[in-house]
Amino acid sequence: MDLVYKAFGYLFLNICYDGNGKVVALVSATTGDVTARYEYGPFGEPIRVTGHVTSLNPFRFSTKRTENNTDLVLYEYRAYSQSLGRWLTKDLLGEQGGVNLYVSFNDEPVGYIDRSGLDNWSSLYKWQESLLVIIYPLTPTAELTQTRPDNRDRPQTRPDRRCPLHVLKGDTNCDRCGPDVTVGLEATMNAVRKRFDPLPDDEKSRVCSLEHLYSTWDIVFPSPPAGCGEGACYDTVMVKGTCYDKWKVNYILFGRISKLCDFWRIKMEGLVAIQKLIRKPIIDGDWEYEYTGDVRGFMRIGYDWNGSLPSSLPGPTGGFSGCKPCDRIGSADLKFRTAFMTTWP
Repeated sequence: MDLVYKAFGYLFLNICYDGNGKVVALVSATTGDVTARYEYGPFGEPIRVTGHVTSLNPFRFSTKRTENNTDLVLYEYRAYSQSLGRWLTKDLLGEQGGVNLYVSFNDEPVGYIDRSGLDNWSSLYKWQESLLVIIYPLTPTAELTQTRPDNRDRPQTRPDRRCPLHVLKGDTNCDRCGPDVTVGLEATMNAVRKRFDPLPDDEKSRVCSLEHLYSTWDIVFPSPPAGCGEGACYDTVMVKGTCYDKWKVNYILFGRISKLCDFWRIKMEGLVAIQKLIRKPIIDGDWEYEYTGDVRGFMRIGYDWNGSLPSSLPGPTGGFSGCKPCDRIGSADLKFRTAFMTTWP
């Protein structure tokens, strides 16, 4: 177990923490005596706190600072209530981060951790680092990709981001795809490198680590104008005249990241295949086929990025062929034609 030296007045204490980052004990660096013990419930609520220096240490649950008067855990971006088991402020991504804006650890604190108040990272991902899966199908094209009307690919880093159709907001009769993001998507892919290249080597290593990548690498597409991207066309964007599930287009960023981080192509393919073909069914119990042609296609476009989208794009899946181009007020807004925010690097 790692030990970190901290000074509290004249005392020098070793801080002992478990694999999820919870401080469990303080040990005197001079005598070796245990001077404080901390035990927690599943949502971080203190069950037993003993020892004469327990209040001197502000770093407890998740190795984050705890405010003694309120028992709030102060993560970098949000305050967490141990007694309520939730965040006190809304998710900064809004409903893109899930329909419950205050949920913490995906309501499964045994299997998930949160590093900063903005993400849910499953500790179960660790086992994936030791696996090698070689799956390298043909690059999909519109001719090779079947349309699967029942397939709505789910996001990979933050569970339950997509609303079921019966609780979708907006016009349930909407037949307009989300906005055309072709220009903005190209600008985003070019901007990623401009943000990555100036980073020092140690920071590049950190953002290219699997631990970091399994936490966050999304494109944050701007919200569509009213009347577009709703109902049966929910969570869609248009790229070069074709309507796609935006979470599948999102994989263009992972391909770009893989190239910038000097991943072999086979490593990139294997990581996504593990996520889609092994983790989803075995760990999440979701047996819907998600390693679709447009996921692979956009990922490979990102890996081979040369400054612009190719003329031939992968065929879409998800049953959006009936979604018409967005022509509502705001569809030509500049925000759809400039680089989008990304959660990587």
